[in-house]
Amino acid sequence: MKKGLLAFSLAALLGTSFIAGNQTEAASVTGPGGTSRIDYLRGSDEIYWSVKPNTSWPYQFLGYVTFGYGASGSVPVASAGVGLEDGLVDARGSGYCSATLSGTAYALDGDTFTVLPGVTTYYTR
Repeated sequence: MKKGLLAFSLAALLGTSFIAGNQTEAASVTGPGGTSRIDYLRGSDEIYWSVKPNTSWPYQFLGYVTFGYGASGSVPVASAGVGLEDGLVDARGSGYCSATLSGTAYALDGDTFTVLPGVTTYYTR
């Protein structure tokens, strides 16, 4: 069984979103194990997340979107399939907030692909 990374160790530096004025940017990190992404969708007040492990095998992703700063708590997220899998969760909090994606994709062939810390987006509500 081999392990891959959906985000690499510089994720906190390269994958973190920032606020420029009143705009937010998505956190998207690509590493040797695949790609993970999280974004705040202002128009619908939702958090969009996605993972795409570097495998051609079907997989199941189990993870969390964890809120911080002006928001608290976490929401479990899960999806199964091949290629890109994604979902939406309601945004939480007020003022300056953050949402961080974490979790692991488990491929049918036994490989695992883990999202490393730092796949975070920041937003203001």
